Amino acid sequence: MIALLATGGYFGYRKFWNGGRDSAVSIAVLPFTNLTGDSTKEYLSDGVTEEMITSLARTQGGQLHVIARTSAMSYKLSHETVKQICGELGVRYALEGSVQSEGERLRVTAQLIRCEDQIHIWADTYDGDSGQILKFESNLTDSVAQTLSLKLLTGRKPEYVPTNAAAHDAYLQGRYYLSLRSKEGFENALQSFVSAISEDPHYARAYAELAVTYNLMGQYNWIGTNQAHGQGKAAALQAVEADPNLADAHAAVGFNKWFYEWDSAGAETELLQAIQLEPSNVDAHHWYAMVLMTSGRIENAEKEMRLALALDPRALILRSNLGWVHYMGRQYPLAIQELQSVARDNPNFLTAHYKLWWTYSVTEDFPRAWEELKTIVHVISTPENEKRILLTYDKEGYAASLHALSTSSGTTYTGSMVDAARCMNFAGDKAEALKFLQMAMKRHEGWMMFVESDPAFDLLRSEPEYSRLLQEVHAASTQRH
Repeated sequence: MIALLATGGYFGYRKFWNGGRDSAVSIAVLPFTNLTGDSTKEYLSDGVTEEMITSLARTQGGQLHVIARTSAMSYKLSHETVKQICGELGVRYALEGSVQSEGERLRVTAQLIRCEDQIHIWADTYDGDSGQILKFESNLTDSVAQTLSLKLLTGRKPEYVPTNAAAHDAYLQGRYYLSLRSKEGFENALQSFVSAISEDPHYARAYAELAVTYNLMGQYNWIGTNQAHGQGKAAALQAVEADPNLADAHAAVGFNKWFYEWDSAGAETELLQAIQLEPSNVDAHHWYAMVLMTSGRIENAEKEMRLALALDPRALILRSNLGWVHYMGRQYPLAIQELQSVARDNPNFLTAHYKLWWTYSVTEDFPRAWEELKTIVHVISTPENEKRILLTYDKEGYAASLHALSTSSGTTYTGSMVDAARCMNFAGDKAEALKFLQMAMKRHEGWMMFVESDPAFDLLRSEPEYSRLLQEVHAASTQRH
């Protein structure tokens, strides 16, 4: 059964992706090579790659399917040929290039390759001041569009292009740090985007990325809910004001409304607007899928997540969250299949192990749940706490080990009160689970949005206190925005 599901899932992805692009041209922007000889300039070559992806995604009418950043950048150190990469991503064209610099001078080369025969259709070179790189990128987008007989978006105000080279450089550094998805990376990204905005107060993309940084830092519990909500919302609204047609700005507003204001309807409006403005915006599809999932619309959530995956097929977070959608829809074999495939591809991707732990726990496969929990504990706990939890399991069993985890004080990842409540539910301790949910409510944790649909909380559904907490969440959605 699992083998059939895996085979069906794979070909389902391919059919979905290929079937959806019959009338469109598909392209992957491969990571531009850093030929500066300076590893600290890696953000520059990565930045050119990202901005080309963004620019090409703005072609009219969905004429060009552009592979998103995560999947494209996964080939950064790859030794595969262009033909092999094209085959894996299912695209017809590839854009590759390199970046060199000397002082304030830049030399950027790019070439468009037809995948089927690896013929270079054209090549172009920019050699000049770093402050003019955006103009070159714009010309490059025009060249690709003209070569492939595509039209660029018309009928709307052109996107604002910063003329301040320092602002653009700071923005590229911020994007690089943000992609690291680490605490230090987020902190450096904040500094970089603030610097970009101080250099150019009209830089809409810098405001949008600043908003995303605040939004995600709060979700990862690295800053407080109030700070993440307030600062993230302010930056997102400034991005919309600076450029009402910027999809990333509306997506950031949508995420903030959903996670921090518990306003699913308002979030849906913003995310759908982002998708309308830029149909290939992966974040908008991803976050809209999460809104649908937490609203109980599982079938629609799966559709949106697959749309995001079609654009970014190698993104582990999207694959893991597709498994999460299956879990929330109580399709446990599908959830396990999807999450196991992620864990096989990257054993260090902790998100997949968390969701496998949840799935095995709700299906009462406690031996496998414990194996996943051990992996998690090894990463998030100090050696002393890890030893204590392992000994507790050996002496008293799975439920006792969950109690030991929830009372740990030496974890490097503090988690959320909703996480702790889920843990207590797995241990069969309803009183402690409700206590942690009450704490999450007081903190206004965004993770409360998941509680109503999460099968981990089935044990509590008959409890009056659980119903009262859900009513508070629904009531708060009309008070916070």
